[in-house]
Amino acid sequence: SPNGDSGFGDFWHTLDDNMDVIDRATLNAVGRTVMEVIYNEK
Repeated sequence: SPNGDSGFGDFWHTLDDNMDVIDRATLNAVGRTVMEVIYNEK
């Protein structure tokens, strides 16, 4: 649930963004989705 002043999470596109706050499974899923689109969309 949102908890920052912006209505989003504390690390929603701020200067504090870093790899420590990104879940490996989420990053993997995003990467696989992007690769699927790049190689298979016509």
